Amino acid sequence: MRGSKQDLPVAFDGDGVRSQQVEWGEMNAALESFPAGLDTAPLFKGLPDDRCQCPHWGYVLKGRLRIKYSNHEEVLGEGDVYYLAPG
Repeated sequence: MRGSKQDLPVAFDGDGVRSQQVEWGEMNAALESFPAGLDTAPLFKGLPDDRCQCPHWGYVLKGRLRIKYSNHEEVLGEGDVYYLAPG
């Protein structure tokens, strides 16, 4: 399976966040962009430990991401391939 920026349907577009997503089998594939400094923590309030419970695999096309776990922090940069464990 494959998809391109032009092919993937837009799931959300607002407040500087754009998410294009498609389901392939049991996996959700997404192309996402976020504004600098966005804090996503409020989105996870109410989930176990107030943290995302899904694993994420990806590739950073541009910019940087800072991921805060309960016991450590990871910084991902342009060109990084990553796996983010749940929680």
